Amino acid sequence: MNLKEGKGVAFDYLEQYGAVFIVGTMTDSECSEEMKLAAEKYKDVKDLFDKIESDTPCGAQCGKGYLFYVPTTNKSLTVESMIREATGILSEIGIHNLVVKVFGETDKDVVKKALESRESLEDVLFIG
Repeated sequence: MNLKEGKGVAFDYLEQYGAVFIVGTMTDSECSEEMKLAAEKYKDVKDLFDKIESDTPCGAQCGKGYLFYVPTTNKSLTVESMIREATGILSEIGIHNLVVKVFGETDKDVVKKALESRESLEDVLFIG
């Protein structure tokens, strides 16, 4: 698991890795800004972004890859369960690499442990 930095950097790796996970909350300005950058670049994300609820997990196809929004404010789902569900979907369609960007007060170790427990994943790039 590598670590890169910068706004919008996650989407620079989308086609190479196949999927991007945005872990945070839309009430966090940096997380919201990252989603806006994706919406500007990908029409499917724009459609999704226009309907997104701040605590609802969702995903969209972005060009040749996928974006998953993993909200940290959902009261009925844990970050771990949302990661399990999303990585399961990716595995079914043959994607085993992903980029993860974590925002706000989210415990990065919890996210890393949830991803490390997913045997279907081959490579994960963390963006700081």
